[in-house]
Amino acid sequence: MPYTNVRFSSALIGGATAGVLWQLVGMAFAAFVANSAQYAAVYSSFAIIIVFLIWLYVGWLIFLIGAEVTYFHQYPSVFLHEAFRGGRGHRFEEWLALSALIEITRRHFSDENPWRSTELADYLGVSSLENFVDRFVRAGILLRSAEPEGVALARPPETLAVKDILDIVDDSAIQDDNNSGPAADILLRRDQAVQIALDGITLKSLLAENRSTILRFPRSGPGAQSRAN
Repeated sequence: MPYTNVRFSSALIGGATAGVLWQLVGMAFAAFVANSAQYAAVYSSFAIIIVFLIWLYVGWLIFLIGAEVTYFHQYPSVFLHEAFRGGRGHRFEEWLALSALIEITRRHFSDENPWRSTELADYLGVSSLENFVDRFVRAGILLRSAEPEGVALARPPETLAVKDILDIVDDSAIQDDNNSGPAADILLRRDQAVQIALDGITLKSLLAENRSTILRFPRSGPGAQSRAN
């Protein structure tokens, strides 16, 4: 069973696609078996096992194709980002982390139950947030609540600096004192400029700036700004 909430329309389209493929491939496979008497003559009773293994492989392939169609229908933006951007990229990861934390903070100040990770992933249009949630739980920013089940802030939002959150997303960066030269200098200046630009911005202040905004990942091209708004 998938570890996510699957919309009925997406499941219906994926199931219909798999069903049609199953019927078409089944007819073709039946014709193949009917005309494969020579294989039975060569392999004797082992021919049944060989044909069964082939059909088992084809059947699972059809099942996986139906699951891919369901996934594409429910999360088309994921495929579009990978197709037109050559992958999600680091900027998408930063956007996703900040957007998820802003929505969790929004629930923090409301009377609603905390987000479930699967519900929040569906709201943001991605397939899963488990990796991000696990990373921020280890960092002491989020916690998993049992009753009601969900994900909540582990610290007050006014103490969670945006720069610290972005540093956690960029935990793959390695500090090396041996790096020097013009390239290292320009990267250091960039980091210092980001630090100054984000100084004093916390999750609480960021939520206040975007209280009535539903965040969506910006797309490039004509009309991108109008769609984002």
